[in-house]
Amino acid sequence: MQDVCVVVPTIREFECVRDYVANARAHGFDTDRLHVVLVTEDHCPTAEMREMLRDLDVSGAVFDGRARSAWLADHDVAGYEHLIPARSHAQTSFGLLYLWAEGFDYGVFLDDDTRPHEGWDFFGRHLANLGPTAGLGLRRYGGRFRGALVGLALLPLLVPGVVIGVSLLTFFSVFGLQQSYLALVLAHSLWATPLTFSVMQSSFARFDWRRHEAARDLGASRLVAFRAVVVPEVRTGLVVAALVAFIVSLQEFVMALFLSGPDTRTVPVQAWNSLRQSLDPLVSVVSTILLAAVVLLVLVGTALAGIERLATDA
Repeated sequence: MQDVCVVVPTIREFECVRDYVANARAHGFDTDRLHVVLVTEDHCPTAEMREMLRDLDVSGAVFDGRARSAWLADHDVAGYEHLIPARSHAQTSFGLLYLWAEGFDYGVFLDDDTRPHEGWDFFGRHLANLGPTAGLGLRRYGGRFRGALVGLALLPLLVPGVVIGVSLLTFFSVFGLQQSYLALVLAHSLWATPLTFSVMQSSFARFDWRRHEAARDLGASRLVAFRAVVVPEVRTGLVVAALVAFIVSLQEFVMALFLSGPDTRTVPVQAWNSLRQSLDPLVSVVSTILLAAVVLLVLVGTALAGIERLATDA
């Protein structure tokens, strides 16, 4: 079983592979586990590299520039080719992507101007060092931490709106922000956060985060990797979260009643004030327009995202 991908970015000194294979056999390491990937350029002697792999009787492949582009297209990742640096780290970056996409358990990168120490089991020592640390990333944050974070995000749903309204009014009054637009925006954001958090949590749970890790390994910054790889895959969730936040904010009345003033009344508060004095037909007209706007937004979101994914993310 080939579970070790040996990546060798090389232009001239590809013969170093002979020394590493000889070292493995000298120390009893099973070379059938090795898959050697020589990552080179179009002007390099790729035929000689393939002949060397056959002579060594090890599994392997040679990728020049054209072969790399063809491999990316065959694996439906050509859309991410722009994340691979054009020059300095192009070969190493492709090697990282290759060993991830092909599902190898281990990856070993060799510099073509190095040689293994004769007295050391090169591959045996390296795999022994890699083995115990494989799961550290998954265990860094346990279920208790995630549970606490989810509970904190969903907490506003468990507190009555009257309690939140009175508490925010007292808090904002300390800073002189009562009856301001900022207080309303913050209060509505607090009220919408649990629902939007749940929607995005569902979207992120279905995303394969190895794609983001691969983009980072290929040299993309955190912002570029998130924008180019993550956002296109979760944009349906973003649309649904935005719709949910808008609808929740539009109909919120209790907190707005405490925090709004004569110049900062929301539509529900203004409608309530009008209905307290008389049955104003304008309230019915505005309510109908708002209902039509919400239905229109949902239809637009459905058309853009698809009804199946919209219902799933919601």
